[in-house]
Amino acid sequence: MPVAGALTLLLALAPPTAAKECLDCHEYAAISPGGTVVHPPFGEKDCGSCHADHGDGNRLVLTEQGNALCEQCHAFTEAPFLAAHHKIAPTGKAACSGCHDPHRAPSRRLLRAGLHEPVKAGTCEKCHRSDGKLLLPVGRGLCLICHKKADFARPVAHEPAKKSLCLDCHDPHGSGSARLLKGAYSLAREASAAGKEYAFCLTCHDREGILGGEGQRTTRFVDGARNLHALHVLPQEKKSTDRTAGEKALTCRNCHEAHSAITAALTRTELDCGASLCMKMEFRRGDEGGECMASCHGERVKYRRAPAASATPAPPQP
Repeated sequence: MPVAGALTLLLALAPPTAAKECLDCHEYAAISPGGTVVHPPFGEKDCGSCHADHGDGNRLVLTEQGNALCEQCHAFTEAPFLAAHHKIAPTGKAACSGCHDPHRAPSRRLLRAGLHEPVKAGTCEKCHRSDGKLLLPVGRGLCLICHKKADFARPVAHEPAKKSLCLDCHDPHGSGSARLLKGAYSLAREASAAGKEYAFCLTCHDREGILGGEGQRTTRFVDGARNLHALHVLPQEKKSTDRTAGEKALTCRNCHEAHSAITAALTRTELDCGASLCMKMEFRRGDEGGECMASCHGERVKYRRAPAASATPAPPQP
């Protein structure tokens, strides 16, 4: 049977009893970005070969941690494996899932679509010595061998970039997400999947503060009781006079730089419109509020965190 036909047959199989509970909650078609090369356990919907039941805790639980999980089936010391990985020093520190998708992928051997350029080119020496150790300690110095220093040197820095914690956000070998990130982060301007486009940002930044409604815990980007973050990033069910930025929900990267900026809160000076002529943006934050002048508003918009104090009534005249 041709390989494509075999894969189709595997995907058509009914889920085994062990996987039925998983598929009651998890949508099979939505796992991994997609591709025609399928990992056999995933094709057979045998979730239990890699995953343990996580019960009520909404977290991923594997039967083994790290590469030990892969080693249950793959022989790391045999000739075929060593031949395929001959450019990778056998330190055992590189995660298999950095280069390979554990479910399905568009490329042979389940290689991820998003691979770091040195990995894709097989030029491990860009970062590693011949014994597998790094040329420099993990951090910004190592990354700046190739990446432009100017993008990280502006005066207002994102905390991971300031502390050289590049690997807190990026996988150095490969990733199923944009820019080698370790979670979902869309390069699109608009959000349409209930906030999944900026889910990775919310692993550190306060979800309730950004997405919460009036009266809930918020960030400092508020106008009285209105949460201005939520106003920008959540879709509006109906048109509102408050929605000065338009009716469509936006992703974080419309207004914020990821590494460093010259203005408060890592705000951009140009909106990332994806065109040669980009819209300008000017944001200023003060002790009591702030103001934004962006082409999407068409006017200077001001906000005040606390409602203006009402005038104290004059005491009655005798």
